[in-house]
Amino acid sequence: METEKYYDILIKKLDNAIQGLSKQGTIDNVSETWKEYLHVLVDPNDVKYLIELDVFPAVMSAKKFAKKINKSKEEAEEILERLIKQDNVMVMGSRAKKYAIHMPFMMFDAPPVSYEKYPKEKAKKLAELSLKFLIDEEWYRNFEGSPQTPLTRIIPVQESVDTTKKILPYEDVINIVEDAEIISIQKCACRTRYEYLGSRKCDHPLESCIGVNDGARFFIERGSAREITKEEAKKLLKEFNQMGLVHTTENFQEGAHSLICNCCNCCCSLLGGITRWDNPRAVAAANFFATITDLESCARCETCIQNCNFKAIQMEDEGPVIDKSKCMGCGICVVNCPQEIIKLEREEREIVFKNLLEMAARILKETNRELKGF
Repeated sequence: METEKYYDILIKKLDNAIQGLSKQGTIDNVSETWKEYLHVLVDPNDVKYLIELDVFPAVMSAKKFAKKINKSKEEAEEILERLIKQDNVMVMGSRAKKYAIHMPFMMFDAPPVSYEKYPKEKAKKLAELSLKFLIDEEWYRNFEGSPQTPLTRIIPVQESVDTTKKILPYEDVINIVEDAEIISIQKCACRTRYEYLGSRKCDHPLESCIGVNDGARFFIERGSAREITKEEAKKLLKEFNQMGLVHTTENFQEGAHSLICNCCNCCCSLLGGITRWDNPRAVAAANFFATITDLESCARCETCIQNCNFKAIQMEDEGPVIDKSKCMGCGICVVNCPQEIIKLEREEREIVFKNLLEMAARILKETNRELKGF
């Protein structure tokens, strides 16, 4: 059947992308679960058009896409709009728009934000299949990066860092917000997936992911997010800190970030590698670690232990002890300590890549694949 050939091409394209679909360490080994997922997600009438695009970060203009599919620019734009609504395609830029097939992680994480717009059976099937290949088939390893290099990193809570200490612009969550052209708030894909299946274990807000720049535009235009001001974003970030949620974003310095996630250890597919599954390099730590500054003033309230997502703090006879090897430098313990006796100290322990392409090249090399389309 010709349509099946189109799906095969799509699967091949995605398998050659930054994360790939095949189980990490293998090639051309895409699970039947992933194949079924893509058949459910991508309309069989549009898959022949979708495969003419490149996978992000390679992008294409509507004019070039029209030429490739032998349609007028207007017809091509209608097809692109359908593909965007199906959560198959990313659009970049506000004026001279460029288009690309979603990277594998967006094929995984964009649909949950739109579940309520899908037919119920489709949404349920996508949720079930996505957790099957993520957890049972260990695709979380691909989702989180390579065995050496995480795709995302933790950003310390801004108030947890002494203003006299060196903090670089890309390490400062407030700086990312201030530099953004547009900001949004939308549902967390991880919590929404579990919520839809009735298996969520926490009561943290579903609406807790902050989109910036193209990430914000994409979800706002899809009707899956609402625009917020910078002041609103900063207020929300402080509230999320008090809930014990950890800031994560892309593991590079330059180029506009697209998302600031606020993660919990029970739902998040990023932190899950550290907290629930066997992947200690799931997320890059911040270049800070927590220390106790005044042990005698400790009230033994164990607030720090309760708030630590990484089980890095234990209460011993003399008071709380922080395991530096487990501390990810998020700063949640600092801002929630009633006695204010914890602080972050700087320590260079992680590489933050210059840009997306540099990070992608490293991950592809470590997973024995090549960066294509550039």
